[in-house]
Amino acid sequence: MKIITHVFVLLTCIYVQADILEDFDSLGSNKILLEKAQALAPEKKIEIVQNRVVDRHWRHEFAPEFEVVSSGANPYFQTRMIGFNYQLHINPRWSIGLNYNYAFNELTEEGQQVIDDGRAKQDQILKEDPNSLDKPEPFIPELNWLKQSYSAQLNWYPIYGKFSLLNKAIVHFDLYTHLAIGQAQLRFNDSPLYQAGLGLGLWWSQHLTSRLEYKFTTYTAELYKSEQTVQTGNLNFSVGYLL
Repeated sequence: MKIITHVFVLLTCIYVQADILEDFDSLGSNKILLEKAQALAPEKKIEIVQNRVVDRHWRHEFAPEFEVVSSGANPYFQTRMIGFNYQLHINPRWSIGLNYNYAFNELTEEGQQVIDDGRAKQDQILKEDPNSLDKPEPFIPELNWLKQSYSAQLNWYPIYGKFSLLNKAIVHFDLYTHLAIGQAQLRFNDSPLYQAGLGLGLWWSQHLTSRLEYKFTTYTAELYKSEQTVQTGNLNFSVGYLL
């Protein structure tokens, strides 16, 4: 009878353990599963959390990226950037990296209107009196835009999970914080560059990745022989390969 009891307890433990392994995808949300596990060891606190599926110990991530300045920018021009991002994943919680961005700038409607109005005023004066001594230069705002930037980065990934994509696939993700320091090259000057932000990393497979980041960027621009601190909010998207 004693042997039968031991066999029964052993089979029960194996069955519950199989259930736990089978239900790991729930990230511990299955209350019945937790109750079964706690019944085996009521004196212990049991938490079920699935490990990250994508291994990120000493792996390299290479990602081209697109970035747009979404807030705080100069009202007279719009900046968009393309670049390349490299990340060395030390472990699933930490990565360090290098980043390069090249900027494309174009006048906004407001900027173009200001320049057109200044030129029209000058043309009108010269049209009325070609010999007039009053020949004001058209007002053209000092456009000290960003040309390119380099930075070193540190990312920390404290939160991870997964979700179902249209009931077709399970996508694993990390929420992370982003810090960077580097150099910005502007039209008229160079400046130290500082960034802090939040990001969402999506791990589609052991190799395919994508990221969505919102970064607060600070640098100094020389305007009208003075210095002005520029603070922008940048939205960044990238698709990468994990080696």
